[in-house]
Amino acid sequence: MASGRNDPCPCGSGRKYKQCCLPNQERAEVRWRAWREAESAAVPAVMGFAADNWGEEFLTQAFEEFRSGSPDSSDPMTGDAWDQLFMPWLAFDFVPKPRWHQRRSASWPTTTLAEAFLGKHGLDLPPAVAQVLRAGAEAPLSFMAVTSVEPGQSIDLRDILSGDVHHVVERSASTSLRPGHVVLARVIADGDLAIMSGLGPIPLSPDSHQAVIGFREAVLRPRGPVNRLSVKARPPRSSCSTTDWFTRPCIRRLCVCRTPTATSWRRRRWSSR
Repeated sequence: MASGRNDPCPCGSGRKYKQCCLPNQERAEVRWRAWREAESAAVPAVMGFAADNWGEEFLTQAFEEFRSGSPDSSDPMTGDAWDQLFMPWLAFDFVPKPRWHQRRSASWPTTTLAEAFLGKHGLDLPPAVAQVLRAGAEAPLSFMAVTSVEPGQSIDLRDILSGDVHHVVERSASTSLRPGHVVLARVIADGDLAIMSGLGPIPLSPDSHQAVIGFREAVLRPRGPVNRLSVKARPPRSSCSTTDWFTRPCIRRLCVCRTPTATSWRRRRWSSR
């Protein structure tokens, strides 16, 4: 049961809740909401920037790269799948292959869309949105093992690939995830405040843990130290990171969908505002 403002503080200090821990908790809640709202605004803004500058051909090429190897489907991408799967991947991970530029009159970006958007509009963005884009561009989409959960409040994660540990504020997923679950997610942090982006709380099968370890040891370890930089690294002439080739089959098993159009791209952008 939640403590009332005039109840004794749960910390055991003997003071009233409103005079002890409540003010700090309220400030933390305001900060979390601002960071979450900035993340919700940042990705649609990047999508709109890409639609306006490079149009449907760019979107189609990116989506074909995203779903390469998956069977075609006549089912359109739903709102949740679009928001949780494709949009963050496109904003923070996808970079067009260099050979594609040779066939285009208008130059496509040579960085992630988030970095291209920041380069052109960064000074005009709200500081929190710009910081989300910078943090997202640096954060790898990786496999996280849930180590502990405070239901309705937070989740502790350990990146199986890099070994990094994260304490994320997560209201929804923390009610269903349990220690031992594995999730495919990107952790976007602002100092000591972190949230999940990307796939977020969709749990993968328990046997995925050993598969991720096998990938780490067979593919990443021989190339040198395994850390967030090497997990995010993009080999030459590739449109995505080495790790991305391993993560995308997991993504495809969660959602198989058809190529959207630039019109639907813009519609999703505006409806997200």
